[in-house]
Amino acid sequence: MRSASAALDQAAQEARDAMVQEIGRALGLVGDESTEPEQVIAELTERASASDRKLRDYRIKDAIAAAADTHHGDHKLLIPYLRGLGALDELDPDATDFTTRVDGLVAEAITTNPKLANTPPVERSGGDFTAGNATPPARPPEDDIEAIRRKVRDSIAESRT
Repeated sequence: MRSASAALDQAAQEARDAMVQEIGRALGLVGDESTEPEQVIAELTERASASDRKLRDYRIKDAIAAAADTHHGDHKLLIPYLRGLGALDELDPDATDFTTRVDGLVAEAITTNPKLANTPPVERSGGDFTAGNATPPARPPEDDIEAIRRKVRDSIAESRT
């Protein structure tokens, strides 16, 4: 009976090893040569944890962007600023108060450093460059050529008489 149980255990182990090898080949972790199942499992675990870190980073960036919109902050500046302070290391996206904590961090950062605020562009003032249809202003009489000619003619005519 013992030999049947041992044979069954050995068959189960070989099936497990074969399945791990097949999964490893499908994922490109294992070549055609034989690889230890523990090594494949460790590689898969490492890849899963790297994916979890990326997902965590994306969730934090999205939360900061949303909070920045609420508090009129520049999320492109807030993310590196908060990362430099180490404030993002303590965040847990799965926590129930995650959005509240991110909102508080962003509000505090903008209050502490106003350069992180997303200020609207300043409108510049300038002259009116439209071609209006108003009549040009009247010239003063001394600039009127015809008036000057009349004066000259009149003075010449008086001097002749």
